Order: sequence, then structure tokens, then C-alpha cells
Amino acid sequence: MSDTPIRRPRVPVFARLRALAVVALGLAVAGSAVACKQPRAETRSETREALPAAPVDAMDLLERAPDLNRRRFGQLAPAQRATLVVVFASWCPNCRRELGVIHALVDEFPALRVIGVNAFEDQHGRRGYDVLRAFIADEAPWLRVVRADDQMLDALGGVTAIPAVFVYDHDAQLVESWSDPHSQPPEVDDLRKTIAVAIARR
Repeated sequence: MSDTPIRRPRVPVFARLRALAVVALGLAVAGSAVACKQPRAETRSETREALPAAPVDAMDLLERAPDLNRRRFGQLAPAQRATLVVVFASWCPNCRRELGVIHALVDEFPALRVIGVNAFEDQHGRRGYDVLRAFIADEAPWLRVVRADDQMLDALGGVTAIPAVFVYDHDAQLVESWSDPHSQPPEVDDLRKTIAVAIARR
């Protein structure tokens, strides 16, 4: 066996530095990936028992959405102090009843704005928007209506059952809602008290 030492090929200094930089970058990326997986620190809004999420976002979507006549609601008029949102479909008997409950309060609260949100209208192919227009014209001409999409229903807290009713104050903060599939829609007295609270907020 030869005693001649085996010489390893020399690696230029630049190549070594580049290799070290790659390793360091890899460690940094790995560290950031691990950090992204850490649970977020809980905030007060996440720990308290909250009403349906993102009421301000919901109101923004509703005010920018066109109604059946292609007109946007826009922001509250100066004389308006609260908004009631009702999610409904024309084929739903409980929705028709709830619209009657709401209509009974419209004249009582001139500072109240009412927005109808039509959802699930074409469920199982039972209805179309021509039928919806006829329903509004015949039974609820006082109601302006926008068509719901998934984003709007999610912003309202994930509506899965109708009718669903939400009352907001002047600052688009949610005062009360009735959207639980297992609960009953609000009666006149329930809505009257909630609307009065919403209007009185400053």
C-alpha cells in the first residue's frame, strides 16, 4: 500500500461561502415555517362568546350589492339609526310570516332601514327570480331585496336556515340575531325591543 497521502480536491473559498449561505437560508426558512404553525395568541374577541362574525363586513357587502332594480342601498340616510336584515325565500312559509311581523314594525320605527336578503330561492329548482319579483310586488312591495351569495351568507355568520333576522345599530354593530336553525324566528315584541335598543345607541 502506498504511503502517499490522499489529497482531497480543494473547494474554492467562494464555493464554501455559498454553501454556508444556502444552509443558513434553509434553516431560516425552516424556522419561519415552524413559526407559522404556532397557534395564534388568543385575543379578547376570540375568547368571548360572540354573535355572528364580521357584522361590519356584512353591512359593507349589503350596502354595495344591487337590489332587484339594480340600485345599491348605500349608507344609512341621515334620519336612519338602525338596520334590520331578513334572509328569506319566497317559497318558505315561515319567511312569509316573518315578513309580516317585520312589516308591522316598519311604520312604528321610521328610523329603521330594512334590507331583504333572498337566499336559497332556486333550492331544488322550485323557484326562479321571476317568481321572486312577483312575490315582492304582490306581498312585500315595501321591501327592497338583494340576492345573496355565499360570501354574503358567510359574512352574516354562515346562514343555513331561513328565515334569519339580524339587527344592527347605526355603526353597523350587530345588536341581536336570530339565525340558529333550531330556534324560532322573533316575534313582534322581540323585534320591537331590539330595534328600540339599536336606534337608541349613539
